Amino acid sequence: LLNINAPQNLARMLGWYGATFLCPVLRHYYAQFPLLQIYGGASAGKSKTISLLSHLHFHLGKPKITSASQYTPFALLAAVASTSSLPVYLEELRARFLGQVKWANAIGILKSSYDGLSIERGGLGDKGQGAVVNSYACTAPIVYIAEEKNGEVAVQERSVSVCLSEMDRYGRDEPYDRLLEKAQDLGRLGKSMAESVLALNVRQFRDEFNEV
Repeated sequence: LLNINAPQNLARMLGWYGATFLCPVLRHYYAQFPLLQIYGGASAGKSKTISLLSHLHFHLGKPKITSASQYTPFALLAAVASTSSLPVYLEELRARFLGQVKWANAIGILKSSYDGLSIERGGLGDKGQGAVVNSYACTAPIVYIAEEKNGEVAVQERSVSVCLSEMDRYGRDEPYDRLLEKAQDLGRLGKSMAESVLALNVRQFRDEFNEV
């Protein structure tokens, strides 16, 4: 695991992934959780690396990594409001791929996700109730992936940013392939981490976290 990419990149990615299991606790006490931004050239192995690490949240199943352009505005909002610790993945988050409306919607959700804010949407109620307003809390940890670093300063400031490159992967194919064959072991590791969080004394954790 520690040899599939450059140490400085793995430190940030594994740190973020480990923290996702504590996301509900961190949001409860501090009302914030950072985004994870992965960017780099076409041969940097962004999707391959993230797909492998995402097995920390999956055992036998395969993680769902979806192109940002495939989400409708409501579908993306529903996705980030449906979980509090399972990451939502946005591949190819680039303005020219999404168009103005989808891009503005995605950026708004990314900003809201950092603080776990709610976004309200109007609609028609059931059985003649008329217009209703539904509230969606943006609580999911979010990973967004693109070739270029996101140009929105407000989003950058809310993100753990990792720049991957082809050079960082050089000579590391064998460790990656070995880990890929044992991806289920990452699921077992993730299960152990989740069980540790469930057994956590959250007040003690908060006190120790505040001392750091």
